[in-house]
Amino acid sequence: MDILLLGAEYDQAALARDPAQYAADHVLTLAGAGKTPWTNGAANPVSDIDPARETIRSTIGRYPNTLIMGPAAFNAAKNSPLVIEKIKYTSSASITADMLASQRNLKRVVVGEADYANDQDVMVDVWGADAILAYLPEGGPSIHTPSYGYTYVLDGNPFVEVAQFEAKIKSWLYPTTYERNLAMVGPGAGFLLRNVAG
Repeated sequence: MDILLLGAEYDQAALARDPAQYAADHVLTLAGAGKTPWTNGAANPVSDIDPARETIRSTIGRYPNTLIMGPAAFNAAKNSPLVIEKIKYTSSASITADMLASQRNLKRVVVGEADYANDQDVMVDVWGADAILAYLPEGGPSIHTPSYGYTYVLDGNPFVEVAQFEAKIKSWLYPTTYERNLAMVGPGAGFLLRNVAG
């Protein structure tokens, strides 16, 4: 089950991090002149997030409510001197995802902590060095509300079958099925910030 759930998150991240899924004005790559990754002490994550929020609002009529990023991007954002400067007057605690969400007028900041071993046996973050702003409806799917995307899951899935003992490997097997389909139904409700963690 862990493997299947990791596979689902890997597929979700791959779709969300693919710039080809977005209009050109919904992608910002922080590399090159004037585009500084958040790991640079002089970078200002707010100056990247706020225009992206406005781009989404001008496209779908709603502000994004969710920021999704991996650990490297989250660490870069929370350790930015300019972010620390703004938050230090309201709290002496370490910056959390909830604090960052509150500062940027978001419902939530989600830090995807999943990782996997690549072919060279090196651990790789599923969400890489990117961040994704998105509008996700609060009350579930609705034809009247825009949404960035959905993961459609076949009813009854994931499904774990009856355990079977396999003598050759001297172990119990639990055949599992997880039928799902990913759909970025409203790419205009999202904005991809690439390479924010350098």
